Amino acid sequence: MGEYTDAWGCRFEVLEPGVIGEVKDAPLAVEEIARRYKGQITFWGEVSRQDTLPFGTPEDCRAAVRRVRAALDDGAGGLIAECEWGNDVAAENVYAVYAAWEEEI
Repeated sequence: MGEYTDAWGCRFEVLEPGVIGEVKDAPLAVEEIARRYKGQITFWGEVSRQDTLPFGTPEDCRAAVRRVRAALDDGAGGLIAECEWGNDVAAENVYAVYAAWEEEI
């Protein structure tokens, strides 16, 4: 659908009305983005494909998922879990991401 920039300089990729595909160039932490937008839009939650997935440890990947879930996942909806990877990503990191999404909140 396009991009939207808010008053704080966060650029959002809008997939469809009310569904955010990616927060781009966000000067705010995920916790602050959640404080401002949680309950108003659906977030597409994923782990960084340029940093954490290819270069992090399995624990880094689990921690990244837990951080997103702590900020955005209250069990009432509004968060879509997603994981996309290339051949440069260790299988253990992919497994860690999926395992963390399956954990109880």
